Amino acid sequence: PDSVVGEPPADAPEQDVTRVDEKIQEQVNTMVEACSVQFDRIYQDKAFYSPGRDQIVLPQVRQFRTEADYWSTLLHELVHSTGHAKRLNREGIALTSRRFGDPLYAFEELVAELGSAFLCAQLGIFGHVQHDSYLESWLKVLHEDKRAIFRASKQAREASEFLLTPLAEAEMGTTESAVAA
Repeated sequence: PDSVVGEPPADAPEQDVTRVDEKIQEQVNTMVEACSVQFDRIYQDKAFYSPGRDQIVLPQVRQFRTEADYWSTLLHELVHSTGHAKRLNREGIALTSRRFGDPLYAFEELVAELGSAFLCAQLGIFGHVQHDSYLESWLKVLHEDKRAIFRASKQAREASEFLLTPLAEAEMGTTESAVAA
């Protein structure tokens, strides 16, 4: 903010927010495994979730501007995967043809973007998911339905909680083991 002046203390280590530490990577990988979604990294230029194949496809890590961008994109696609009929059965995944410009598609993209933002904040990932092309669709959805942001936020929260549950369960198991010892 403009009200903060001066330099950080000399002993304050500079944090590289473009990198994602191993613990966070393990946490995201735990979420992927717990979802039982097929996950492939392929040298190509698109990141997507395929509901029909229940598959996340991402470019290679080295193809992203930063490592954090890769992990935040994976979380975005992972939120999409929670909409599959065998998980949270969200309308935007389970019942739509997922064509760009379709209102359900636009709403689902808003859910995924909010959900990935929640997860990035929770886990400490500072990547950017750039979806400028979706902005017009989101604005149309929000303009036509004043409550859409609340519905999208609710569904994004549900997806985030669904994905974070295995981490909480693992933490509980670790805590119980430590107490028993």
